[in-house]
Amino acid sequence: MLGQLGHYPLDPWRWLLYSRIEWALHEESSELRRNLAAAVSVQPGNREVRWQAANLAQSTGDADLVLDQVALWLADEPRETARALFVAGRWADDPGTLLDRVVPDDEAFLAEAMEYAYRSHDVALAQAVWQRLEQPRDPGDDAFADYVATALNNRRPDLAMQAWQQVDTGYQPGDIPAGDFGVPLEAMPTFGWNLSMRDGVTVERVEIGGQKTEGGKLRTEDSELATSPLTPPNQKTKEPKNQNTREAQALRITFNGEENAHLATPFVRFPMPEPGRYVLTGWWRAEGLTTRSLPYLQLYAESSDNAFNDTVEVPEQNFTWHRFEIPFEVTEANEIFRFRFRRNRTDDFDRYIDGSVWIGGLGIEEVDRTGEELVDDF
Repeated sequence: MLGQLGHYPLDPWRWLLYSRIEWALHEESSELRRNLAAAVSVQPGNREVRWQAANLAQSTGDADLVLDQVALWLADEPRETARALFVAGRWADDPGTLLDRVVPDDEAFLAEAMEYAYRSHDVALAQAVWQRLEQPRDPGDDAFADYVATALNNRRPDLAMQAWQQVDTGYQPGDIPAGDFGVPLEAMPTFGWNLSMRDGVTVERVEIGGQKTEGGKLRTEDSELATSPLTPPNQKTKEPKNQNTREAQALRITFNGEENAHLATPFVRFPMPEPGRYVLTGWWRAEGLTTRSLPYLQLYAESSDNAFNDTVEVPEQNFTWHRFEIPFEVTEANEIFRFRFRRNRTDDFDRYIDGSVWIGGLGIEEVDRTGEELVDDF
């Protein structure tokens, strides 16, 4: 084999075979490291050679050698980050060490690493990646959305709330993230929203013309809803928490009248930091709804220890802006709730649903002791 290498010194496969023979005979890590380095260096662009070198390194049990070879294999291919982390993860327990040794400090590689952490339910790895990503993140960033989803899915909502506060100054823990719909649709998954729709249903963010006057009140003008104010007569509304918001926004869910849609979206998952009694509030309106199986709203606790589950039916098929309230109780710190828009499939003759529903102004209000009796009467 040495004679062959003398004639063909640039053949990586001969170097790999020589490396296997030397390791089988002597089991010397330092010699193997030199031989693998030669195999990889003679054809630096050959990723298959690098992969074979990484596999051979694993047979030695030398963690440093494995991590070095996996890093070489990954070096110029971000799409293979998940595979590299899976292999290298057997040889490095600390997520920070794993990233520093294997993953290049580059946005493309780190974004792939965050997606791998999300799919692996690995909160520690997600945190380590988050610390290495450039901050602050854009609200529509995929890595940001994966980080938040990993935190929520693995009972670390504190991490999600901290991340939300970095990009939304109007958000406070204990409120509904992006509940004023002040961020673009593509950014809403970062705030715990799922906006995926079935065939025949669309969702969009629309301006409803709300503007603050000098007194801080909310009014409507010059919009499609100018004749249907956000705040009905004789109803009080709290001043918006986000004082930077000037134009009120809402979600509009539209049915095309050609599908028997079964929906459990849009939904938002939101954590509540402190136990207590609260009320989820918001506004909605509908126009031209058909079928007897009408949409409704649902709020429930994701925790198996809290059986809370409540719904709100639409008042009728056509109604102007109407305030809804759902009282609920938080039984443990950082409990996660899900608020969603629903519609059930039906076998009735009028099963193909048409029309639109608007939802806006979502928020959470804490119920003090003087309000307990009122909540029970809702």
